Amino acid sequence: MPKGIKGFQKGHPTFLSKETYRKIGNKLRGRPNLKLRGRTPWNKGEKGLQVAWNKGKKLEKLSDEQKRKISISISKYLTGKPKPSWVKKKISNTLLGRPLSKSTKLKMMGRVPWNKNQPFYAIRGAKHWAWDKETKKRHNLRGRIEYKKWRKLVFERDDYTCQMCGVRGGKLHVDHIKPFVHFPELRLDVKNGRTLCVKCHRQTNTYLWKAIKKLQNNRE
Repeated sequence: MPKGIKGFQKGHPTFLSKETYRKIGNKLRGRPNLKLRGRTPWNKGEKGLQVAWNKGKKLEKLSDEQKRKISISISKYLTGKPKPSWVKKKISNTLLGRPLSKSTKLKMMGRVPWNKNQPFYAIRGAKHWAWDKETKKRHNLRGRIEYKKWRKLVFERDDYTCQMCGVRGGKLHVDHIKPFVHFPELRLDVKNGRTLCVKCHRQTNTYLWKAIKKLQNNRE
C-alpha cells in the first residue's frame, strides 16, 4: 500500500497530486449517476441557503419489527468477527460513567451465576497441579479436635508464657520442637510442643517455610 493511503481521511495528506484530481474530475464531469436516476432532489429549482426538510422534526420511535430487522442486518457484519482495538476503545469511552437504566438494573437483580457454589471437579483433589497428599493430611490434622486439644494442653502446661523471652499472654503460638513435617508420629505429643510468642517463633530454624525447604533439600 503506497505511503499516504490514509489521505482518504479528511485533513490528512494524500498521495494523489492536484493534477491527477483535476483529470479525474474532468473525466467524470457530465456523467450521470445511475444510483440517483429517477429521483428528484428535494431542493431542485431553489437558490441560496435552504433549510433542511427535516429541521426541527423529531424522528418517530422505531417499532419492535424495525428494531429486529436492523439488528439482523447489523449482525451479518459483526457476528464472528473480532472488533478492532479502536472500536473497543470507542465503545468503552462512550459507556464510561453512564448510569445503568432501570430496566438493566432489574435484569441484573436476582441473577445467579450458573456455577455458583458448584465445585470444579476437573481440577479438584489429585487432579490439581499442586496436589500433595502429605500436605492434605497436614491441613486436615490442624482442623481436627485432637490437634486443638494438644495446643490447649501445651498452653496450660507453659502457663501461656513464651519459653524463650518469658513474656506472658499476648499472641502466642505452639511450636513443634521436632518439626511437624519431619516427625509425623510426634505431631500430637505434648512433650514435643512449646509455647512461643510470634516474634520468637519466627526466629526458630523450623518456622514455616524453613522446615519445608529443609525437607525438600533432604529429598533431593
